[in-house]
Amino acid sequence: MPRGLAVRLLDETGSLSNSGLVEVRTASGYGSVCGLDDGAANAICRRMGFEGGSVARDTCSDFHGHNICGSRGMPVAMQRLSCKGNEQDLAECSWMIPEGDCLEHTRDSVIHCHTSSTTSSARDAARLVDEAGHPSQNGFGRLEVLLPDGWSPVCQAGFGIGSASVACKSLGFAAVDVNPLPPCKGTKDLCGSSLPQLQLLCDGSESDISRCPKKVGDDVFCSPHENVVLRCMGQRAKVVPHLTPSPPVLAASMLPCLFLPGRKWSRRRDFRFV
Repeated sequence: MPRGLAVRLLDETGSLSNSGLVEVRTASGYGSVCGLDDGAANAICRRMGFEGGSVARDTCSDFHGHNICGSRGMPVAMQRLSCKGNEQDLAECSWMIPEGDCLEHTRDSVIHCHTSSTTSSARDAARLVDEAGHPSQNGFGRLEVLLPDGWSPVCQAGFGIGSASVACKSLGFAAVDVNPLPPCKGTKDLCGSSLPQLQLLCDGSESDISRCPKKVGDDVFCSPHENVVLRCMGQRAKVVPHLTPSPPVLAASMLPCLFLPGRKWSRRRDFRFV
């Protein structure tokens, strides 16, 4: 962002990320944004070096199953932030002074920043997530792929051994474990609460998942208990970190998860910045 105005995105672990809670630096420290449009998401993400962005489907109280809303006492920087999307500085956008319910942080904004789907590699676009919603460290977890509007689980329908093999291979592993996996349950919930927006229909010959046939969005009819879980095998290839902004590269048997009942599916520019 331009000097004098800083913005960042924090994920459920409190780490800087390409998706998460929007925070803008003010005279009182970093503050959240109560409501924004896709133009504002685009402006923020483009100034951070991404291709664009969008408002997340998840609310701040249920972001990947975690509450990432601002804490009590944290400033609220803006309300109803609206941009065209091509602004060089958020000061060129319009917003209101926060008031009312906005000060309680229940409406804090969450956005996703993404790279171009035509230029992102498979290693930049897939990850495994463990039962706590964190990056998997052992090659076992829920498979997610980065779509233009954020990370999406993969639907089990049509996901065969070919898709599993290609997913693991594209993530740097030697093979996929084809032995049956136990269903996720209790504290070992790998299902998550997000509806899958993607089907992968690989035949196993593809070099990475970007080359697989797929269905996206409204063509996918699955529920969270149908999210794909993978266990990949073999020593993972070492990946050199990118210097340009891209989603973190994370690790990659095919079994439907167990859905847990009760889980949520789910103008004034007189503000001083430092």
